[in-house]
Amino acid sequence: EELAVAQLARLTEALHTADHNCTLLKRRIEESEEQFAEAQALLEELPAKEQQLSALSAQVEAMTVELDRVPALEQQVAELTTRLEEIPEKEKQVSSLTAQLEELCEVAHQLQDRATLQDELLAKLRQGFRVRELREVAHKLTGLLSEVV
Repeated sequence: EELAVAQLARLTEALHTADHNCTLLKRRIEESEEQFAEAQALLEELPAKEQQLSALSAQVEAMTVELDRVPALEQQVAELTTRLEEIPEKEKQVSSLTAQLEELCEVAHQLQDRATLQDELLAKLRQGFRVRELREVAHKLTGLLSEVV
């Protein structure tokens, strides 16, 4: 009987231990199920995350292309800055050339006026020569007529 009581006590102890282990196993199973559910949710989000990653990757590539253009753009800015700095000197040159052009135009007008006067004078001289020639012919004719008479 003592042996049976001892065995019963051991079996009761084993049963309590088994019960305790079952409780622990249930908790671990529940935790594992929760972790599995979380992993499932993460797996379901994975395609959307991959799309986001792909979009971000494309943006990074586009930005990289833009960044690669920066040195060339900086060079263009430097060239444009140099050209802008040259503008006041160019404006002075244009102003000087404009003044010279105005002077040349004035001289051209004066030359044109002189040419017109010369043409008029030449025409008058030609008319004057004709008048002289006619006077000479008239004088000769008068001389001839006076001889005839």
